[in-house]
Amino acid sequence: MLAQRRQEVRRYSAPRRRRTARPAGRKKIGAFQKMLGNSMVCILVLAAAVCFMLTLYVGAYAKVTETGCRRGELQSRLRAVRSENEELRATLNALRQPDRVAEFGLAHGMQPAGDNMTYLKLADEPHVAQNLEARNTR
Repeated sequence: MLAQRRQEVRRYSAPRRRRTARPAGRKKIGAFQKMLGNSMVCILVLAAAVCFMLTLYVGAYAKVTETGCRRGELQSRLRAVRSENEELRATLNALRQPDRVAEFGLAHGMQPAGDNMTYLKLADEPHVAQNLEARNTR
């Protein structure tokens, strides 16, 4: 009975296709493979790819070099401006000395103030100043 079933299964199965070997001369070649088969075309494609990559590299290198040069110029300019700023601050501090201010005033015909000096005092409200002398005269 088992043997009979096996035979029935074999009877109803579809026959298998046999693979046939292709002849050596007939290979399936795509268009790209045909193009690469020609050595001159292959060399030109590789040369174009190398030129493209070289162009990108040179462009990026030029940009980096230009940026570095500009940065160096700006740093030297910043150093010069900071040095000038230090000199101007030193000059300003020297000119703000009370002795220099009094000397400058006398040289330009100004009279020194008397002993009656007026001071400002902050009022009860912030950011408002009042003259004490004017307040006492009322």
